[in-house]
Amino acid sequence: MLDPDFVLVEPASLPYGGEWRGPDGFLRFLETMNRVWSRMGPKDPPVHVEQGDTIVLLATLDAVGRATGRAIEVPVAQVVRFRAGLLLEARMFYFDTVAVNEALGHDPR
Repeated sequence: MLDPDFVLVEPASLPYGGEWRGPDGFLRFLETMNRVWSRMGPKDPPVHVEQGDTIVLLATLDAVGRATGRAIEVPVAQVVRFRAGLLLEARMFYFDTVAVNEALGHDPR
């Protein structure tokens, strides 16, 4: 399901921020997410808007930081692009990265 040139981009201020490339990078990203969140997913089914090879997903993230036990709900958007039916790029946008870092007990400085 992933294009060989796949890239996932997360905000640099988060403990899992940066670019995660290729299928191996995506697996490392998932392992990292599992280490920092004890629960993470959309509160309700995401709303999506499709235009050609691009989909924008809008949701409210419902998550609990593993280190703090703190639960958060924060609006998010994800822009995903496809090539030849395979996922090529995903970019995540959090409404409040400060709240996300606080829930994770992470100081981005």
